[in-house]
Amino acid sequence: MKRINHVIQIGKTTIVGLALLATSCAPTKPAQVSVTKQLKAAENIQLAIKYMQKGQAMAAKQKLMLALDSAPNYAPAWYSMGYYLEATGSYDRAKKHYLKAISLAPNDGSSYNNYGTFLCRRAEYQQAIVQFLAAIKLPTYLNAATAYENAAACALKIPDKTLAINLLTKAAQLDPGLKPIVLQLKQSS
Repeated sequence: MKRINHVIQIGKTTIVGLALLATSCAPTKPAQVSVTKQLKAAENIQLAIKYMQKGQAMAAKQKLMLALDSAPNYAPAWYSMGYYLEATGSYDRAKKHYLKAISLAPNDGSSYNNYGTFLCRRAEYQQAIVQFLAAIKLPTYLNAATAYENAAACALKIPDKTLAINLLTKAAQLDPGLKPIVLQLKQSS
């Protein structure tokens, strides 16, 4: 059960994963976001993450605003700002930023996964699961096991243990290290 508790934590630390995604050189929309602008935005996102980890919210916000200014059509800049807004209590604005990221990059599974974690933290479990499954359906999304784990965590919050087991079983097919957690969850049923 320890891993299940960790699954919820994934959403809280998603911003760290954003840095890894944001530093990739593949453009979200090649015609609208140059690699140079993406790299500048990614650099600002990474700095924002460091500032947030140190509790320096204003400095983080400034870096995220620079990321949005340098690459206004770059989805990671939008969902990173969404995370910042969520962390500072601006939930309605955060939701708009997450949705903007999805609209800019409808084939980016990270946008859906990040929005799903936001919804799950907001106790909108069914809608969150829909977003996680949307991420998983994208053939280019490499973190499907994590999205399945996140969906399972939301299912446990409903609570729908059967759905959680099914989702974790799918995650374990992609990440065999999860098999003991699936067995533990089944045994506790």
